[in-house]
Amino acid sequence: MLELKNVTKIYKSKSGDTAALKKVNLFFGDTGLVFITGKSGSGKTTLLNIIASLINYEGEIENLPNNFWDIHGDCTLENGLEISSLI
Repeated sequence: MLELKNVTKIYKSKSGDTAALKKVNLFFGDTGLVFITGKSGSGKTTLLNIIASLINYEGEIENLPNNFWDIHGDCTLENGLEISSLI
């Protein structure tokens, strides 16, 4: 299982800061199939890179023992990123 708590990723540039993810809370449990969808720039790749520990972020990710991808419910995040599950 995997739990994200208040995960935030802000990209900084000379033209200003861009929040790719803001205070995301998700729980992935034992079974199921998860879909991550959304328009370009909504945070899909950022979310996966954070889960894979490829980029730095603010917040917590707890790796809980057992299986990995059983998301509880569907949700739409601020930038239009949608996460759905088939359990």
